[in-house]
Amino acid sequence: MPWIVGGTGFLVLLLSCGHVVGSTKEEMLAAGKSLLDKKDYNGAFQTFAKLIEMDPAFAGGYYGRGVAHAATGDIDAAIRDFSEAIRTDPGMAHAYRNRGSAYLKKGDVTRSLLDLSNAIRLDPKDATAYVNRSAVCLTKGEFDAAISDANEALRLDPRYAAAYCNRANGHCGKGDWDRAIADADEAIRLAPDDASAYLNRSTAYGGKGDHARAIADATRAIQLDPKLAGAYSTRARVYERLGRVGDAMQDRARAVELDPKCTESRVCLACLRYGTGDRDAAMKGFAEAIRLDPQSSFARHSRGRANYEGGRMPEAISDLTEAIRLDPKDAAPHLIRGMAYLAKGDFDLASADADQAVRLAPNDPAGYLCRSAACAGKGDYPRAIADATRAIELDPKRKDAYSTRSGAYVGAGDYARAIADATRAIEIDPNFRDGHYNRSAAHLANGDYPRAVADATRAVELDPGCKDAYCNRAMGYEGLGKFGDALQDYARAIKLDPRCAETYLDRAGLRYRMREFDAALADYTEAIRLDPKLAAAYHGRGLAYEKKGDKAKAEEDFKQAKKLGYKPQ
Repeated sequence: MPWIVGGTGFLVLLLSCGHVVGSTKEEMLAAGKSLLDKKDYNGAFQTFAKLIEMDPAFAGGYYGRGVAHAATGDIDAAIRDFSEAIRTDPGMAHAYRNRGSAYLKKGDVTRSLLDLSNAIRLDPKDATAYVNRSAVCLTKGEFDAAISDANEALRLDPRYAAAYCNRANGHCGKGDWDRAIADADEAIRLAPDDASAYLNRSTAYGGKGDHARAIADATRAIQLDPKLAGAYSTRARVYERLGRVGDAMQDRARAVELDPKCTESRVCLACLRYGTGDRDAAMKGFAEAIRLDPQSSFARHSRGRANYEGGRMPEAISDLTEAIRLDPKDAAPHLIRGMAYLAKGDFDLASADADQAVRLAPNDPAGYLCRSAACAGKGDYPRAIADATRAIELDPKRKDAYSTRSGAYVGAGDYARAIADATRAIEIDPNFRDGHYNRSAAHLANGDYPRAVADATRAVELDPGCKDAYCNRAMGYEGLGKFGDALQDYARAIKLDPRCAETYLDRAGLRYRMREFDAALADYTEAIRLDPKLAAAYHGRGLAYEKKGDKAKAEEDFKQAKKLGYKPQ
């Protein structure tokens, strides 16, 4: 997502009235203008109000009072006065222009664009109207149109700093960082005390990865305007990239304080809090952002991701589905929802979401990796390998791409390639848990139990909460005949995830081989309780019942296993 300063660009309100009738009106109009120039908005308001009393049909009075209202933040009152000015003088271009700017501040992009276009129609030489319409285009994400309007403003007035600011914003939106920096440089030269110009240049430096200059420019913007919320947000983004979480949180909190209605700032602060373990505060932040803006796909997507990372898959899928409804063209919610479906074992739904993610973002490896995992889950290992290979082509240094392909190679029975890919992942990052975990799986499948145990042990060291690594090590110990160690690891895995039926199934198999039939029956039964469709658990329990001499129950379980599609291995 491009960084747009404040989301509205550089807005300009100018006071310029047409014809003035009578010397008294002229004097009062001049006085009102002078008070506006001095930022005596209360005095200006009173002056223009008297002017309206003197002549209720005089558009200039309503226009001037509208400017005073806008300057003090009373946007609704400003719109009423500009509207009255337009009613009394339909040809007053500046009234359309300033009402359009006021509508933009209220977030009414459609009316803003219409008014500014009317202003340009009435006065094609008004550079400010082009500048303000370019701000509307920036808000809509129409960067080429924004640049075009800024170009026209500069043709009319080559020294218009605001036009350079907006054009810099447009270039930022397109990722053309060098042009953005050049325009911001010119804006700073023309208006060295304008915080927005430094903020635009900070955005561009951030896009180029020049973090030091990005921070310096955002800091300068804050010095010039300590209440510029966008400057804190922009600096926070750079801090986030640098891993300076504390600094980022401080800036995000300040941005929320300055602009409480800004959904993006609230969501980003909530994400940071979630990442630092303050989950309750984070979820409250997401909820408040959604309350303030129920149409925010970003807020729904972010909370959905937090729910996914917290293992709350139904809640994650619900939020991500709403995010997709709000913005069907955003690949990210499709991707995360696909991963949530993967976690639930719904491989067809995961594959469908991954298809959409790939369609919407064909150069993002993540979509291919999600689809690879879904295909592997369905047993389509050739396609799983192909998708992981495509991800590697897009990013040859992406460790999880090699790890994912390693898992697919294990499923396909190509253990040598599986080990090679997992090893490559570990070379990229020696502390990559999944690389060690997948290599342990490949060694297990290949019957190399010592290496399987070694890699699983390393995975556990890197992540003591990795249930699957304990399971792999348990199977490695089992292969080495170390049944006591294997039972301990299965117990650890169950403690980490007591609702995983497969762990009970694997431990039941070990206890069966140890001739602990009562214990095996208990584990098989628990596996069936957790997953009534787990065919292998019925078959295993049937074998245990046979050993216990209960042929009737054994036969009943064998029938159920066959009904569920169990095939002896």
